[in-house]
Amino acid sequence: MVAYAPERGLRSLLLFLSTLSEHTRNLMLEPRVALVISEPDPSIGDPQTLARLSVKGTVHIVERTSPELEAAWRTYVGCFPAAASRRVLGDFFLFRLTIVQARYVAGLGQARTIAAPELSAAGLKL
Repeated sequence: MVAYAPERGLRSLLLFLSTLSEHTRNLMLEPRVALVISEPDPSIGDPQTLARLSVKGTVHIVERTSPELEAAWRTYVGCFPAAASRRVLGDFFLFRLTIVQARYVAGLGQARTIAAPELSAAGLKL
């Protein structure tokens, strides 16, 4: 489970992760990734009927020397203000997950694949 901040145009998501965690080290070795975003489970029914979006793409570190870091950081902290104090920690890095494709499941038996440009054009809110 990771926190994510959608970037403008919904072409990518930002993740602020520590290299102390195994999942982050795995991302650094293999940049292909899938992230599942689910509707909250109210624990009153079948969780298989919840709406969810499986995002597939590639992930890379937004380098600390990159001119795009400040804008990306403002986007992330705009969603998660408490993360601001962790920026100075040497083991945390900002990652960008560039979306290639998404699979939307509206519930049991209701699914469709969405290409990245279509996802962006739809302006879906994650």
